[in-house]
Amino acid sequence: MNEIRDEWRKKKEVIVNGVEKRLQFKQWLEHTGKDVEYASYDASRAEIRSQLNKKEDFFTIDTQLAPEAREAIRKARFADKPLSSADLSRLLCSDDTVDFTLTQAPADQDEDEDNDLSDEDDLKMPSSPPCLLDRESSLLLRQCG
Repeated sequence: MNEIRDEWRKKKEVIVNGVEKRLQFKQWLEHTGKDVEYASYDASRAEIRSQLNKKEDFFTIDTQLAPEAREAIRKARFADKPLSSADLSRLLCSDDTVDFTLTQAPADQDEDEDNDLSDEDDLKMPSSPPCLLDRESSLLLRQCG
C-alpha cells in the first residue's frame, strides 16, 4: 500500500484529455487502473458493515426430543431414588436422626486402664471433630434410649 502511495506522490500530475492535471489519490488510482490493487480501510470497513447489515433468510432448528429420549426422562423421574427406597425403620432409635457427641470425658478418669468393652451394650464412637470439654459445649444433645 505504501508503495502505491509513494508512486502517486511522484506522479500526481497526469495529462487528461491533453490537459495536465494534479489528481487526488482516489482519482489517480482510477486513472491509472490501480484502484483494483488498492483497497482503502474506509472502503473495506463500509463494505464489511453493509454485508453484516444484510438481512438474510433465517432458518429454524427443530429442537424437539425423540420419543425414546422423552420416555427415558419420564422413567428417570419416577424411578426409585436410593435414599427414598431404603428402609430406615431398622435404624437405632428409628426416628431417622443422627446424634453427635462433641464432648470429651473429664480429665480425672484414668486413661491408662485397659478398656474391656465386651460387656458394654452401647459403644460410643470417637468424635471426628475436635472434642470440647463439657463446660465449653453449648450444644444439648438428645440420646436415644
